Amino acid sequence: MSANYRNGSSSGNRSQRGKREKKSGFRKWMFVPLILIILVVAVFISYKMMVRPPSVGQGILQEDGTTAEPTRVQGSGRKQDVYTFLLCGTDDGNGGTDTIMVAAYDVKNQKMNVMSIPRDTMVNVSWSTKKINSSYNAGGISRLAQEAGNLIGFPLDFYIKVDLKGFVQLIDALGGVEFEVPYNMNYDDPAQHLSIHVKKGMQHLNGADAVGVVRWRKNNDGTGYSSGDIGRIQTQQAFLKAVGKKCLNFGNITKVKEFAEIFSKYVETNLSLGNLIWLGQQGLGIDIDNIHFFTMPGNYAATYHGASYVTPDIDQLVEAINTYLNPYLANVTNEDVDVMTVTSRGKLVSSTGQLADGTTSSGVKNSGAPTNAGATSAGTATPKQSKVPTGTVTARPSATPKHSATSTPGATATPKPTPKSSASPIPIETQTPNTPEPTKDIPVPTGAVEESAG
Repeated sequence: MSANYRNGSSSGNRSQRGKREKKSGFRKWMFVPLILIILVVAVFISYKMMVRPPSVGQGILQEDGTTAEPTRVQGSGRKQDVYTFLLCGTDDGNGGTDTIMVAAYDVKNQKMNVMSIPRDTMVNVSWSTKKINSSYNAGGISRLAQEAGNLIGFPLDFYIKVDLKGFVQLIDALGGVEFEVPYNMNYDDPAQHLSIHVKKGMQHLNGADAVGVVRWRKNNDGTGYSSGDIGRIQTQQAFLKAVGKKCLNFGNITKVKEFAEIFSKYVETNLSLGNLIWLGQQGLGIDIDNIHFFTMPGNYAATYHGASYVTPDIDQLVEAINTYLNPYLANVTNEDVDVMTVTSRGKLVSSTGQLADGTTSSGVKNSGAPTNAGATSAGTATPKQSKVPTGTVTARPSATPKHSATSTPGATATPKPTPKSSASPIPIETQTPNTPEPTKDIPVPTGAVEESAG
């Protein structure tokens, strides 16, 4: 009897303990999904805090670490979700940046417009070589951003500077790019360790060949683009559009991590990682036909002290800025931009009426230049520009040659031949392929001093 009792009691105790353990285990497992939910919420909140739209302020910091004084246009307020960028590419290590572009991304309407600024564009600076790419040598990305902002009438929000090595790796990571090469390209420059040998026609370009195509301007025998650097800009814009199309391919979305690693190593920017991720996410929704390139309108055949320059057409430039680049509610006017021209007597003129060296000049208010301004110093009249650039024209990551006249501010510029007339940008409304000028090779004039292809 007592044994049975003890057995019954023991059995009852085990049953009670089992129930308690089962209950305890059940309670423990109840916390697992709760913990997972808390972790997911925490990660989501952290992600949302990090991945967010860029905050726009007064623009890229100046050389002294401060922001520029707000302009009249800035005081008018901004359009919703429109961001502006300075895009530039560094060369092979000689200190310059010859690929200079200004871009505006309208996130709401999923449109991006990009204006290429020729490296020889004249800017209002105090040193002797008054080319925009020399401003990078003088003060780095902040000075380049300052001059680009002066040219368009408002400071740019962000900058993205790309090293050519990163460009090569990006193309290779994409698996190469199909591109219609406009010329047979054969150029060698041992000093720059540069060798470009690519056949004309549709080619599958790897990174090394691609960088050769976008840097090329002439062959070893002197044949090349009839319009010099402007022709190279057009080829580069066409290639960048091909790259954009390849990047938006679904198969390449899986390579985001690889792209991010290349970006972190070879790209310098004032955008945060979260900003870049947010912009990248928005960019996945853009149609390639809504990405437009055009070249700054102007006289591509100006000269000053024997060196070739590009002088902007103020009316066409202002109209293009307001149509495609301006993120503000108020329009930019001629009075907001600092545009340089050269008179038939070889005198410099700024649209502001003030030169950077402290002297005054007659202003340029309602036209691209005063009488004969923008002409060559020899007195050749500026070719007449067609109305408004509006363009799906073409762009260019390239590099300043090691012996380029623009390599050091203050240096005497080396002359080079200039095209006989300035080309008009292709209208942006025409969604035609970017064909970079006729394929007839034009020999360089005898005795002319040419820059290298790179």
